[in-house]
Amino acid sequence: MLLALIVLLPFVGSICAAFLPANARNAEAWLAGAVAAICTALVAMRYGDVVDGGVVRTNLAWLPQYGLDFYLRMD
Repeated sequence: MLLALIVLLPFVGSICAAFLPANARNAEAWLAGAVAAICTALVAMRYGDVVDGGVVRTNLAWLPQYGLDFYLRMD
């Protein structure tokens, strides 16, 4: 689930930025920086597993009636 969060968090951040006022450049910059920092921290949490030769996987049933899964890997 961690990999899905890493993928989805920038999209959530951009939706939040769209609702900020037009003259809120500083708030938009802080939001973008916070999203990038959080994503970097999430990747860094799994860095040790990947360096040791492991593979971080996320597998979610997406459309099970068609046999389709949402599968992410970080190696």
